Amino acid sequence: MRKIIYLIVSVLNLICAGIYLGTYEKDIIPLRYNYEGVAELYGSKWNLLFVAFIPLIITVIYFITEKISDKKNSNKKYSEKIFMFCFLFVIFVFWFVANICMTNSSSVVLKNICFYMIILSAYLMFISNILPKLQKNSWIGIRIKATMSNDDIWRKTHRLGGKLGFIGGLIGFACGIIGFLFGDISSLMALIALGVIIVLGIIIPAIYANVIYIKTKNKI
Repeated sequence: MRKIIYLIVSVLNLICAGIYLGTYEKDIIPLRYNYEGVAELYGSKWNLLFVAFIPLIITVIYFITEKISDKKNSNKKYSEKIFMFCFLFVIFVFWFVANICMTNSSSVVLKNICFYMIILSAYLMFISNILPKLQKNSWIGIRIKATMSNDDIWRKTHRLGGKLGFIGGLIGFACGIIGFLFGDISSLMALIALGVIIVLGIIIPAIYANVIYIKTKNKI
């Protein structure tokens, strides 16, 4: 039943997107903005329809991977939660991007980007809460050579990633709110939030995992 609901929502989102784009009066819209919120690239409004297709694509991919994965997978309940949030997040991204592309005001664009960072940061905090609970698998988590080589490295890396990711999410959330409230520093706050999320949520855990991997390898 849950699978059918995801498929129905995906199709309805695609239909609504088609209607929204079809009824929009302009055929050419901004597709890319610079640091100051000024449009740099223009193109057909129908380019946005690809983003609306993504929820349907990831739904099909998720169902396929669920079929071929181990039914006794202990991470199943977490993977279902992650998929649900990814699914809703991608739908949000489409309407967010569509709203930005239909807007031709730099101040509004920058505030929208900060709002997006708020949602992204909240999503990161949710994922970070799940990371330490994941067991080693081939589908979700920090899957690099170091973590996949050793259960202990996997556990330590995901424990650290969960803590740093949550902290990064909090900082990104705060920066997003500040940028949304104070338009003059919106772009700066968005860049800080994105940088913190990438460094704390991705780079440091990856470096940490490789350091442990090298030390473990040298002991053997």
